[in-house]
Amino acid sequence: MRYNDMTKSPETNEVVEVQQTHFYPFGGIIADISWGRDVQKRLFNGKELDASNSLYWYDYGARQYDATRCQFTGPDPLAEKYYEYNSYAYCHNSPINRIDVLGLTDFILLSGATKTIDDGSCAVFRAVNDGVHQFFQFDGYTDSPLGTKTINLTSLIQEQQIMNEENPNLKQNGGNTFCNYATQNILKALDGAIQTSTSVYLGGLANEMSKSLHNNTNLNFLRVNYEEARINAQEGGLSIVTYYNKKGHGHIATLSVGENIEKGEVANIGILEYSGFVSLNKAIAKTKTKEFFILLVNTLPQIEITNITKK
Repeated sequence: MRYNDMTKSPETNEVVEVQQTHFYPFGGIIADISWGRDVQKRLFNGKELDASNSLYWYDYGARQYDATRCQFTGPDPLAEKYYEYNSYAYCHNSPINRIDVLGLTDFILLSGATKTIDDGSCAVFRAVNDGVHQFFQFDGYTDSPLGTKTINLTSLIQEQQIMNEENPNLKQNGGNTFCNYATQNILKALDGAIQTSTSVYLGGLANEMSKSLHNNTNLNFLRVNYEEARINAQEGGLSIVTYYNKKGHGHIATLSVGENIEKGEVANIGILEYSGFVSLNKAIAKTKTKEFFILLVNTLPQIEITNITKK
């Protein structure tokens, strides 16, 4: 595995390589062929390397990972679900075939591009990579006896929000931002995982998507108020927030679900300063009029649709 960091030379204005890091399967750095100044702290699997106290541990969120010892520094918080495995082991000691995103659960990698989300489901998702459109596509079920042949849509939304955040093609490029593509990636992932008479996909720029939702063009969505959207997201449903700009570019984002909620209320792709998991008013300024929508087919039983007033 190799990581390259590029930057623009102030002298020649050309893009040059300033850091190259090679890794062993468990994340240890191959010093003999790695080089460059320490400009990028996020290295193995995109995780930040914490060099404080000379420990050099990777921050996986739920716990720290020591690539030197090839194991986590603390037990798996979900160890009771996997009592048959070493709770300190990284990816069940199979880093070539599996990947851990948060230090909680890991994913099976098949053919180099397929994930099984470890949430009690046997559903398999293949990563589709097409520039700004990187998303998980449902690819059937495994034959594992440990899970059910159902799709956990909350897990799918959660992982797609993370994929959007980590997609370099969605980063601000000059004056161009890509909030519409990020939301479309989530809708593409859901479109392949759910059975509806009509597609849940919304095309176009943010203003066009906002207008389609506002005009109820796609009957899979329902306009709600903020509190209803917030509760829906907390219960694992897809909630969308929009800003329609009559004089320029609008904005669209999704409310965080699952483990992403603790990182920030909104999974936002926009200007660099406010991209990632941020507060609602950082995603869309407090002074701007916001509208909220929920995807009905992913609304969990805890939400009573009949009690939601259609705007």
